[in-house]
Amino acid sequence: MRRKVTRIAGVVALVLAVAAGWLFLSGTFGRWQDDRALDAACGGTVDPGEAKDLLGADRLKTATRYGRHGEHNTSGAPVICWLDVDDGYRKRAVVRMEWRSRAWAPHTEAKRDQNNYLALMSTPIGHGWTGMMNHWRDGDRDEGNATVVMDCRNTSGPRKGDSLTTSVVSWTDRSYETAAHRTHLARLTTGIAERAARSWGCDARPGGAVTAMAPLVSADTARPEQTAPPAEARGTCAGIPGTPSLPRSLGTAADRAPVEDCFLLAKASGKKTGEPVYRLSAFYGTFADDQRGLTSSKERRGADDPLLTSFADRATARCPGTPATAVYAISRMNTLHRSEPHRYTRAALTAFAERSAKRHGCTDVRVR
Repeated sequence: MRRKVTRIAGVVALVLAVAAGWLFLSGTFGRWQDDRALDAACGGTVDPGEAKDLLGADRLKTATRYGRHGEHNTSGAPVICWLDVDDGYRKRAVVRMEWRSRAWAPHTEAKRDQNNYLALMSTPIGHGWTGMMNHWRDGDRDEGNATVVMDCRNTSGPRKGDSLTTSVVSWTDRSYETAAHRTHLARLTTGIAERAARSWGCDARPGGAVTAMAPLVSADTARPEQTAPPAEARGTCAGIPGTPSLPRSLGTAADRAPVEDCFLLAKASGKKTGEPVYRLSAFYGTFADDQRGLTSSKERRGADDPLLTSFADRATARCPGTPATAVYAISRMNTLHRSEPHRYTRAALTAFAERSAKRHGCTDVRVR
């Protein structure tokens, strides 16, 4: 009997050893360790499968570079975690989460700082999310950024009147001109936003599953067929008057996004797209906070300020929730093109702001 027990124990030990070796050699154990590290670095907000789909890799390196998720960000410090493939030079995703009440510079995080502000447009994520996406070229890398804002419906406690902003910037060896790649970034970001809000006590209403992501629009690379005469424009450019010297407009779908844009374009020669002359933008929530602080005066601030202050006109509207003020601005982008009369810029801004405000449930639009 004793020999039989010894033989069984030996067989069990051998099976366990073989299984352990298989787990190690097959990479299963390593992937399990990666998932645990990801969970620890990003506070349990990142779905490993979604991250691997975006980065196109089976193994990830992760780290928390700033903030302490273990305290649920009650200090207001942003939580930033890195998701790398190898050294991160070719494939990386950087996740940042922060409260509106303690936001650092949301425009900069959404890549709408001065270095990119003239070229980038924000395309809404849609599917019921208050979110947007843009992308830009950095050498041979195509870098994309997705931002989602979760408005907290809490009626008491520290999250009353607050919102949680999640931004993910990522680059891989794939282009964001590819529909599947855009969709992966949108899915990852919306998933993080929903889990973070739930985990950190923000009673927010999530959107639906992101099944597709619209093409990203850029004034630098727009094709003539993406533009429209102002009288025929839809989406964010609908209803804005044109002029003989501004015969085309470039906008995006009219969906709930924290920032909305419309470009008014100059007359082009041949089959080229005209250069943008004016930019109309709407800012809500944490982006309205940031914009309002910079457009309350026409003084030129530091070169690193996240917004241009050379606007032609600005407007505000009263909105439900907190903050209760939305901001709208029209900025002249091309100083070589003759400027339009002031009555035109005010009329264009009024038309743009009133339609955008209506989509967001805002009223009392006032051009300043």
